[in-house]
Amino acid sequence: MVKTYPSCRHRAQAFSPGIHRCESPKLTGLKLVTEEICQECHYRDHELDGPGPAHRPHLLPCLRLGPVLGNGDGETRHVCTHPEHRQTTLARCQSCADYLFPTITPLTPVQTVMEILNAAPRQQPSGWWEWPNVQEALRQASTEAIARILPYPGGYEGRGIVIAGGGKYFTATYVTVRVLRHVGCTLPIEVWHLEGEVTDAMRALLAPYGVTCINAEDYSRSQPYRFLPGQWTRGWQLKPYAVAGSRFREVLFLDADCYPTRNPEFLFDWKEYCATGAIFWPDITASAGLLAENIWEIFGAEPGWLPLESGQMVINKECCWRELQLTLWYNAHADLVYQLIWGDKDTFNIAWRRLGTPYSMPQRRCDWDTHTILQLDPDGRVLFQHRCQDKFRLAGERFTGTLQVSAKNIYNPRLEHEELCFALLEELKERWAPPESGVVGDGK
Repeated sequence: MVKTYPSCRHRAQAFSPGIHRCESPKLTGLKLVTEEICQECHYRDHELDGPGPAHRPHLLPCLRLGPVLGNGDGETRHVCTHPEHRQTTLARCQSCADYLFPTITPLTPVQTVMEILNAAPRQQPSGWWEWPNVQEALRQASTEAIARILPYPGGYEGRGIVIAGGGKYFTATYVTVRVLRHVGCTLPIEVWHLEGEVTDAMRALLAPYGVTCINAEDYSRSQPYRFLPGQWTRGWQLKPYAVAGSRFREVLFLDADCYPTRNPEFLFDWKEYCATGAIFWPDITASAGLLAENIWEIFGAEPGWLPLESGQMVINKECCWRELQLTLWYNAHADLVYQLIWGDKDTFNIAWRRLGTPYSMPQRRCDWDTHTILQLDPDGRVLFQHRCQDKFRLAGERFTGTLQVSAKNIYNPRLEHEELCFALLEELKERWAPPESGVVGDGK
C-alpha cells in the first residue's frame, strides 16, 4: 500500500522521486525533504480537513532567540545570538534568512546540526541519532569542545566520597553511608541530589556520619549545566557533574546502591591509580549488546575496552581534568548521546579514549550474584557490591530503568554485611517516613 500524507503548503515541486523542495522560512540548508520527514516535522504548516482554519500558523521562536530586553516602538525586543545582530523582534525573527529551524533532517548541514545540539533540547524525528550528518556533527562538536577546555583550575582539596542519591534513592544512600562508616572509612562524604530530593529530615539523618548534602540544581546556578527534563535522564547527568563539582581533588564516586565490603581508601594509594589518576570497573558482558558495533567510529575515538560500569570509580581531577570535562560535555548533550549509549556509564570510557588517556582497571571481569554486580579489587576479591537489581527501599518504590527482581528486598546471605544492611533498613523505618511511593527512572 502506498502511503499518503497531508499536504504542507510549504512543500514545493518534486526534486526527485519521493523528495520535495521545502519553502518553509524556518528550514535551513538544502531545503529538501522526503514525505516522511515532512510528515514527522513538528512545525509543519499542513492544511486541515473539515471545518476550522485553512492552515495551522506556527510562529516558532528561532533557536537563537533569547530573553526579553524591553519594549521599543511598540515591539518587544529580544536578545539574539545571531553573529550579525544581537537584538531582534519576533517579526524580524520570523523573516530572517538565517532563521535556525529547530528540527533536524538527514539533509541539515553539519554546522547547523552543531548549532542545534548546543541549543535547548527539543524533540527530534525518530532515529535522528543514526543519521550520518548528526554523527559527524557530534564528532566535530566534541573536537571543538576539547579545544575549549581550560587547564585544571585548582581549588579542590583532599580526598572524599561522592554519592548521587536523593529522592527514591535515599534509603539506599543511607545504607551505603552507614556501611562505609562500619568498615572504617573516615573520608568526608558528599551526597549530591536534584531539586526537592532531600528534605531537612533526610539531612538530619545523614549529618552524624559526616555527610554534606548538595543540591546540584542550586549549584548549577553558578556553574551552568545543560540538565535535561526528566528525573531519569538528569540522574545520569548528575553523576559526572557531582564528581566535577565536589570540593575534593580525588573522588571515590559511588552510586546510591553500591557499597563496599571493606574500607576502600587503599584505592587512592594503589600504584596503578597513582600512575593514571583514574580507576574504572567493567560492566557485565551482556551490557555490550546495548552498544552499536561502530560505537568508536561514531564518537571518533580509538577502540578500547567496553562496556564499563559507573557504579563506582576513582578519579584524580587534577590529573584527569580534560577527560572529566569532556565527559561532562557528552552528558550535557544527553539528548543525543544517550540515544547512542546506555546513559552516563560509557561516557567516561569514551572521553578517556577520545583523548588517548590510559586508566586503571583492577580486573577485566566482574561477578554477578542474583541481583548484584560484584566488583573486584586487584587481588580478585570482592570490593564493591552494586545492588542494581535489588535497590534498598522501604515503601515499595519502583525503578523503571533497571528491573528489580522483587517488589521487596531479598536477603542474600552470600553478600557481605547483609545482616547489617537489613538491620539498618529496620532502623531507618523507625526513624523516617519516606515520601509516598511512585515510579521513578533508574538514573543513579
